[in-house]
Amino acid sequence: MSNDVTYLTLCLNVNNMAVTQYSNFNFNSIVQFGGVTYAAGEDGIFSLDDAQTDNGVDIPAFFEFWIGDSGTLNAKRIRALHFGMEANGDMAVEVTDDDGTSIEYPITILKTETVGVAGYTQHGHRVFIQRTHKGRYWKLKMSNIDSSDFSIDRIDVTWTVLGSKQSGS
Repeated sequence: MSNDVTYLTLCLNVNNMAVTQYSNFNFNSIVQFGGVTYAAGEDGIFSLDDAQTDNGVDIPAFFEFWIGDSGTLNAKRIRALHFGMEANGDMAVEVTDDDGTSIEYPITILKTETVGVAGYTQHGHRVFIQRTHKGRYWKLKMSNIDSSDFSIDRIDVTWTVLGSKQSGS
Protein backbone atom coordinates (compact mmCIF):
# COMPACT_ATOMS: atom_id res chain seq x y z
CA MET A 1 0.00 0.00 0.00
CA SER A 2 1.36 3.38 -0.99
CA ASN A 3 1.98 5.88 1.82
CA ASP A 4 0.47 8.76 -0.16
CA VAL A 5 -2.96 7.10 -0.50
CA THR A 6 -5.52 7.19 2.31
CA TYR A 7 -8.32 4.63 2.41
CA LEU A 8 -11.54 5.00 4.33
CA THR A 9 -14.03 2.18 4.94
CA LEU A 10 -17.37 2.62 6.70
CA CYS A 11 -19.06 -0.45 8.16
CA LEU A 12 -22.71 -0.36 9.26
CA ASN A 13 -24.04 -2.69 11.95
CA VAL A 14 -27.61 -3.23 10.75
CA ASN A 15 -28.74 -4.51 14.17
CA ASN A 16 -28.20 -1.19 15.97
CA MET A 17 -27.33 1.15 13.04
CA ALA A 18 -23.89 1.86 14.53
CA VAL A 19 -21.20 2.92 12.06
CA THR A 20 -17.55 1.95 12.42
CA GLN A 21 -14.86 3.77 10.46
CA TYR A 22 -11.69 1.97 9.37
CA SER A 23 -8.85 4.08 8.00
CA ASN A 24 -6.08 2.81 5.71
CA PHE A 25 -7.64 -0.60 5.13
CA ASN A 26 -7.54 -1.23 1.38
CA PHE A 27 -10.69 -3.37 1.36
CA ASN A 28 -13.76 -3.24 -0.84
CA SER A 29 -15.96 -5.48 1.33
CA ILE A 30 -16.34 -6.60 4.94
CA VAL A 31 -18.49 -9.47 6.20
CA GLN A 32 -19.04 -11.30 9.46
CA PHE A 33 -19.34 -15.06 8.93
CA GLY A 34 -19.28 -17.76 11.57
CA GLY A 35 -18.52 -15.18 14.26
CA VAL A 36 -15.38 -13.95 12.45
CA THR A 37 -15.02 -10.62 10.61
CA TYR A 38 -13.41 -10.92 7.17
CA ALA A 39 -12.29 -8.15 4.80
CA ALA A 40 -11.54 -8.58 1.11
CA GLY A 41 -9.57 -6.48 -1.32
CA GLU A 42 -7.09 -6.66 -4.19
CA ASP A 43 -4.53 -8.39 -1.93
CA GLY A 44 -6.86 -11.19 -0.76
CA ILE A 45 -9.19 -12.06 2.12
CA PHE A 46 -8.12 -11.33 5.69
CA SER A 47 -9.53 -12.12 9.12
CA LEU A 48 -9.73 -8.95 11.20
CA ASP A 49 -10.39 -10.74 14.50
CA ASP A 50 -7.21 -12.70 15.16
CA ALA A 51 -4.38 -10.24 14.57
CA GLN A 52 -2.78 -8.14 17.31
CA THR A 53 -0.55 -6.27 14.85
CA ASP A 54 -0.71 -5.13 11.24
CA ASN A 55 2.36 -6.72 9.68
CA GLY A 56 4.27 -6.25 12.95
CA VAL A 57 3.01 -2.71 13.65
CA ASP A 58 0.71 -2.02 16.63
CA ILE A 59 -2.91 -1.38 15.63
CA PRO A 60 -4.15 1.89 17.14
CA ALA A 61 -7.88 1.97 17.82
CA PHE A 62 -10.05 4.75 19.18
CA PHE A 63 -13.57 6.07 19.14
CA GLU A 64 -14.88 9.56 19.76
CA PHE A 65 -18.34 10.31 20.92
CA TRP A 66 -20.73 12.54 22.66
CA ILE A 67 -20.35 16.18 21.91
CA GLY A 68 -23.12 17.09 24.28
CA ASP A 69 -24.25 19.01 27.30
CA SER A 70 -26.00 16.19 29.19
CA GLY A 71 -29.25 18.11 28.97
CA THR A 72 -27.99 20.87 31.26
CA LEU A 73 -27.67 24.42 29.91
CA ASN A 74 -25.21 25.50 32.62
CA ALA A 75 -21.44 25.32 32.37
CA LYS A 76 -20.12 22.29 34.20
CA ARG A 77 -17.05 20.28 35.05
CA ILE A 78 -16.63 16.55 34.72
CA ARG A 79 -15.70 15.29 38.17
CA ALA A 80 -15.19 11.62 37.29
CA LEU A 81 -15.74 9.05 34.56
CA HIS A 82 -16.82 5.53 35.46
CA PHE A 83 -16.18 2.73 32.96
CA GLY A 84 -17.58 -0.76 32.60
CA MET A 85 -15.11 -2.41 30.24
CA GLU A 86 -12.96 -5.30 29.20
CA ALA A 87 -9.37 -4.77 28.07
CA ASN A 88 -6.21 -6.81 27.87
CA GLY A 89 -3.96 -3.76 28.12
CA ASP A 90 -3.90 -0.15 29.19
CA MET A 91 -6.25 2.45 27.72
CA ALA A 92 -6.57 6.24 27.64
CA VAL A 93 -9.49 8.65 27.68
CA GLU A 94 -9.22 12.19 26.34
CA VAL A 95 -11.65 14.80 27.67
CA THR A 96 -12.26 17.96 25.62
CA ASP A 97 -14.37 20.96 26.64
CA ASP A 98 -16.14 23.38 24.30
CA ASP A 99 -13.12 25.73 24.27
CA GLY A 100 -11.03 22.92 22.76
CA THR A 101 -8.99 22.27 25.90
CA SER A 102 -8.07 18.56 25.99
CA ILE A 103 -6.50 16.43 28.70
CA GLU A 104 -5.68 12.75 28.29
CA TYR A 105 -5.97 10.42 31.27
CA PRO A 106 -4.52 6.91 31.50
CA ILE A 107 -6.65 3.89 32.40
CA THR A 108 -4.31 1.33 33.86
CA ILE A 109 -5.47 -2.26 33.71
CA LEU A 110 -4.17 -4.14 36.72
CA LYS A 111 -2.09 -7.09 35.54
CA THR A 112 -3.06 -9.06 38.66
CA GLU A 113 -6.75 -9.20 37.73
CA THR A 114 -8.15 -12.63 36.96
CA VAL A 115 -7.79 -13.47 33.29
CA GLY A 116 -10.89 -14.87 31.62
CA VAL A 117 -11.32 -17.14 28.65
CA ALA A 118 -10.83 -14.40 26.06
CA GLY A 119 -7.68 -13.09 27.78
CA TYR A 120 -9.40 -10.42 29.86
CA THR A 121 -12.34 -9.98 32.18
CA GLN A 122 -14.92 -7.32 32.94
CA HIS A 123 -13.53 -4.39 34.95
CA GLY A 124 -14.90 -1.30 36.60
CA HIS A 125 -12.60 1.70 36.41
CA ARG A 126 -12.92 5.25 37.66
CA VAL A 127 -10.95 8.22 36.37
CA PHE A 128 -10.98 11.51 38.28
CA ILE A 129 -10.91 14.56 36.01
CA GLN A 130 -8.89 17.71 36.79
CA ARG A 131 -10.85 20.83 37.65
CA THR A 132 -8.74 23.03 35.37
CA HIS A 133 -11.37 23.53 32.70
CA LYS A 134 -15.12 23.85 32.36
CA GLY A 135 -17.68 24.10 29.61
CA ARG A 136 -21.20 23.37 28.53
CA TYR A 137 -20.34 20.90 25.76
CA TRP A 138 -17.95 17.98 26.20
CA LYS A 139 -16.38 15.33 23.98
CA LEU A 140 -14.75 12.04 25.01
CA LYS A 141 -12.22 9.96 23.08
CA MET A 142 -11.25 6.43 24.11
CA SER A 143 -8.07 4.87 22.71
CA ASN A 144 -6.01 1.76 23.22
CA ILE A 145 -2.31 1.68 24.11
CA ASP A 146 0.11 -0.78 22.50
CA SER A 147 -2.73 -2.23 20.37
CA SER A 148 -4.62 -3.64 23.34
CA ASP A 149 -7.97 -5.26 22.63
CA PHE A 150 -10.94 -3.65 24.38
CA SER A 151 -14.70 -3.50 24.71
CA ILE A 152 -16.43 -0.59 26.45
CA ASP A 153 -19.84 -1.53 27.83
CA ARG A 154 -20.74 1.59 29.78
CA ILE A 155 -19.49 5.08 30.57
CA ASP A 156 -21.09 7.13 33.33
CA VAL A 157 -20.21 10.76 34.03
CA THR A 158 -20.27 12.50 37.42
CA TRP A 159 -20.93 16.20 36.82
CA THR A 160 -20.37 19.34 38.86
CA VAL A 161 -22.87 21.91 37.57
CA LEU A 162 -21.59 25.46 38.03
CA GLY A 163 -23.86 28.26 39.26
CA SER A 164 -27.38 29.05 38.17
CA LYS A 165 -26.46 31.13 35.12
CA GLN A 166 -26.98 29.27 31.87
CA SER A 167 -24.01 29.05 29.50
CA GLY A 168 -24.15 31.66 26.73
CA SER A 169 -26.68 33.90 28.46
